[in-house]
Amino acid sequence: MFVTVLTLAPVLPAALDLPLFPSPSSYFLSLPLAQALPSVINAALLTSAWSAASSDMYTASRTLYGLALQGNAPRILARTTSWGVPWGGIIVGSAFALLAYMAAGAGQAGEVRRPRAVRPLARTDGSSC
Repeated sequence: MFVTVLTLAPVLPAALDLPLFPSPSSYFLSLPLAQALPSVINAALLTSAWSAASSDMYTASRTLYGLALQGNAPRILARTTSWGVPWGGIIVGSAFALLAYMAAGAGQAGEVRRPRAVRPLARTDGSSC
């Protein structure tokens, strides 16, 4: 079966008067569906980012709530609404998320800042490896 398909694949487009494309991906990109592909990818990326942010906010607020109940965080973080939502943790988590967003907008996200006194030591340690 496989050998038959390989044998007929080059001949079939000419026999059926189909347009010949050099690769399957170029055929796919010629379809009208491919014009919507960037929008679909953007929607998937935004959905993924929103899901990750929601999960992180839930985890951060519940962790701060638990720490406050044990006395390892300020007591105000242990307050909840009548539905049990730890609003103090959500406010603190939102503040840190906003700070991270502003740092990413300033082009500083992921950068490691070292004090000037540590920089020469870091260069020395890196060169000795």
